[in-house]
Parts: sequence; structure tokens; C-alpha cells
Amino acid sequence: MPGSFLLREVRKMEDNYDGYYDDRKPDDDGKVTTDFDRSIIKKIAVIVLAVAVIITLSVLAMKYL
Repeated sequence: MPGSFLLREVRKMEDNYDGYYDDRKPDDDGKVTTDFDRSIIKKIAVIVLAVAVIITLSVLAMKYL
């Protein structure tokens, strides 16, 4: 029979499996999403804006002081 080797291997694995993780669900079970988190984008935008303001103030300070 062509698939008998695979069936024997599956049965062998099932015989060795103790079922320890059967009652454990992964932490992200049912929480997988495909859209991105907008709060991270907002935080990055605030940091970039703050850096731009600091650079502008530094250039103005070097020019006029």
C-alpha cells in the first residue's frame, strides 16, 4: 500500500506523544490581525517632529548667537 509508511510514522508519533500541550493554547490564539498599530506610527511621528524642532532650534542658535 503506497501510504502505509506514512501511516506507520504518524501512529508512531502519536504513540510517543504524551498530550502535555493539548490543554495549552498559544498566547496569540485568535488575536492575529493584519492591520498595523496606529499608536506606534503616532509615537514615531512625535519623535521625528521633536528631533526636527531641536535641529531647527540648534541651527537658529548657531546662526544668531
